Amino acid sequence: MVDAFRMEVNTAAFVQHLTPLLPPKSTYIDPHSFDDMEAGQRFVLFGSGADKLVALFSGDAQVDVIAGFKNSASYLSQLAYQAYLKGEFADVAYFEPYYLKDFVATKPKQRT
Repeated sequence: MVDAFRMEVNTAAFVQHLTPLLPPKSTYIDPHSFDDMEAGQRFVLFGSGADKLVALFSGDAQVDVIAGFKNSASYLSQLAYQAYLKGEFADVAYFEPYYLKDFVATKPKQRT
């Protein structure tokens, strides 16, 4: 989860070994966000967006919040090395960012 301010986060969900469960999206989190989970299914929330959810899910047996997790590219070094050994390279010259929400232009607030 990446903090998107207020109770909104940018998130995606994966099962073990990075198999996608839910696609990346921008969403609001409330106490009922995980009510439709299957019995026994657990979610582990981490990242800058999860820190603000510790109190919200403190008594929830199906949602664990890992506070203080620091995102770092160093966590990807093993995956990057495996891709290197396989000769799997990305052409970053044509990289385009993936935005979860459309840009909406607004007028700046008047300063007094």
